[in-house]
Amino acid sequence: MPCPNTSKVTAVREGQAKWAEFQFGNLTKESKLEPTRDENGTSIHFKPDNGMFRNFRWVFEFVEQQLWNYAYLNAGLKINFNGKTFYSKNGLHDLLTKKTHAEHIRYPIIHLTGEDVEIAITHGDHYGEQYYSFVNGQNTTQGGTHLNAFREALVKTVRDHFKNL
Repeated sequence: MPCPNTSKVTAVREGQAKWAEFQFGNLTKESKLEPTRDENGTSIHFKPDNGMFRNFRWVFEFVEQQLWNYAYLNAGLKINFNGKTFYSKNGLHDLLTKKTHAEHIRYPIIHLTGEDVEIAITHGDHYGEQYYSFVNGQNTTQGGTHLNAFREALVKTVRDHFKNL
């Protein structure tokens, strides 16, 4: 492990590894590509220092929720953080399964995946609407233009489909 004010990142791809160390955001050391038997992945060791991050404290509940979001948005990605593993095999389907109560769901979750899109939809018996939309990995809790565009496209698709029947 690097010295206390140093962060280190190691990347492994196809039997090759490279690492770099940073101090106060500046690159201080880096390795050349070296052979390894480690699995593909990236390891980051980061400890904030008081010089750059005054009065810093971790809010682990927030960090863990963000890591779950990344796991849901990247099905098959495994994230290890402080001894905990965050992993989702089925992406957004797993998100809805976790966030909704099975006894309140009116029909099975519809889960559609494509080359660059993933959608999971269901209908419950509760009052109001719940959306989990994401932009650049961030949950857009207030909706926004991406959610509005999705809702409009969904309504247009259903209307166009039924016009042609």
